[in-house]
Amino acid sequence: MNHEEEEAALHELPAYTPPGSTGQPDPISDDDISAGEGVGPERGRYAKQVQKACRQALKTAKRENVLMNSEWAAPLEAAPTAIIVMAFLIKTAANEKVAGLEVKSTEVMDETGMEHVGTLPSKYFHTNLMHCSDIGRLAFLDAQNRMQKISVVSRSMMKDGGRLSYIVELLEDAEDAKYNLKPEMELLKKQATECSEECELIQKKFEYWHFVINHLSKNALDNIAGIREDGKTIANSKQEAKISKKAYSIEEQAIRDSIKDLRENVTKANQKVLKAEKEVTRLNNLPPLPEPDHFDELAMAQQLAPEEAHVQRQRGFFSDLASGLFGTSKKHHREDEDARDAHYAKHLDRQKKIIEESRSERQRLIKQAKDRRNEAREEVNRLENELDEKQSELASKKDGLSQAQQNLAKASADLERLDREELELKEILSILKESTHELGKLKTQLGRLRVFFATMENNISKNAMHEVDAFLEILGRNIRRNDEDVETLRLRGASKRKVLSSAMQIQGQFSVIADVSAAYVTVSDQYIRKAIDKMEDLATIEDSKWPGARQEFTKWCNDAVKGINGVAKQASANMAPNMQKRIGLLQTLAIEAAEDNEE
Repeated sequence: MNHEEEEAALHELPAYTPPGSTGQPDPISDDDISAGEGVGPERGRYAKQVQKACRQALKTAKRENVLMNSEWAAPLEAAPTAIIVMAFLIKTAANEKVAGLEVKSTEVMDETGMEHVGTLPSKYFHTNLMHCSDIGRLAFLDAQNRMQKISVVSRSMMKDGGRLSYIVELLEDAEDAKYNLKPEMELLKKQATECSEECELIQKKFEYWHFVINHLSKNALDNIAGIREDGKTIANSKQEAKISKKAYSIEEQAIRDSIKDLRENVTKANQKVLKAEKEVTRLNNLPPLPEPDHFDELAMAQQLAPEEAHVQRQRGFFSDLASGLFGTSKKHHREDEDARDAHYAKHLDRQKKIIEESRSERQRLIKQAKDRRNEAREEVNRLENELDEKQSELASKKDGLSQAQQNLAKASADLERLDREELELKEILSILKESTHELGKLKTQLGRLRVFFATMENNISKNAMHEVDAFLEILGRNIRRNDEDVETLRLRGASKRKVLSSAMQIQGQFSVIADVSAAYVTVSDQYIRKAIDKMEDLATIEDSKWPGARQEFTKWCNDAVKGINGVAKQASANMAPNMQKRIGLLQTLAIEAAEDNEE
């Protein structure tokens, strides 16, 4: 409403013209406004004075009311968006992948980190996400109930016959005021205080919700940091597992190659053993060399070295002639005997040598056969030992192969496990990142809602309560009272005008409070509660249907924002006329009460 429209509205307040009056304003003094003084023209002057006070009060109330001069309804648009996030939190809380995540602390602190404001119900992150949504749901529902109470109390204070109108009437009835003004003042203070306390409780619940969101956001970030560290550890373990797997694979192949070689060597060794055993068997089966007797040896020697005729020595012609004529001389006879003996001795030596060589050859053959047999036996033993060694080595290699295969299988299993853990960590990290993002969105939307309730609470506790306190203070200064009732009420001139003006400003303040609280109740009933119901249905939907259902819910919430805007615009449009009407009611009651008192 612009300034020209405001001025026009002020002059639309019902005018009061007593009988016999010309309707023209007359000069008015402060004393002319006192109760019960003057009749006729004085009554008209009093009415005009009240009208003037009424117009001034209306103007002041419009100018100073925080809600009326702000985009008070804009923060309410955040409610559907906040509920969309709450649905995500509930769905995330049901995800088994985050079931094992823990919060670092269950102690909820304020924004300074110094004051303890609450305790989370569980050490597990997903349980507290559900708790966070529960806090929000209860905060919204509680806000509707308390705003309904504020609306009812505000309207009861302002209506004809309500607390303010009755006090205004008591100002003109000293006798009635003696007994009823004090309790009415106390009840007015109590009702105004109740409105302030109700709004403060709403504000505190949304503030605590804000602290829980902050706490969970911080824990989500801490978990993200921890998971990233776990991811690095797993990545390192994976690299080690890959290296181990490769090493074990190489070792396995080396052992397999070694086993192959050993098996070939064992086969060869077996073949050698068999061959050696056959040779030993053959040698063992050879008949022993016979030992010939002396005559056999002599016959062999005579055969190999037959006896040769002795050729007598030729001594020359004359010597032979002499031997023929005179016979052989003793000398020659001895020489011939010696030569013959030497010839036979030489023949015997040759035979003896042949016999000895034969014996020696036989011994050599016997020894050679024994040696070959012994060597064959030794070869068998050696090969059998070698075979045993190869068999032992083969068994050891097989054990090594089995261990290498176990190590390889373990490394492969570790690698698969680490792959799964890495994938799970990536999924958890993705969920936490999205949770952090959504909690940030919720914090932003909640911040807007907190602004709304803070503005509402400030309007009641500061503006309205200030007017109530000022009103009661003026009354208190102008009455004498004991503990039970009022003895004397004296309100004249400026004091009375100030009291009436203050009452009208209270009426104006609570008029706005009533309209805004009623608008919130309408918004909550038509949109917020329905969004919460849809949210709870959405939280139980199957994972496969979640994306589509969430998109549909988001569309509904976006449409709900338009509906909230419609309710807010209607409430804002009616705010000034309602204030004017309600302040005008007090104006009429004040004038009529003064007239009734004069009569």
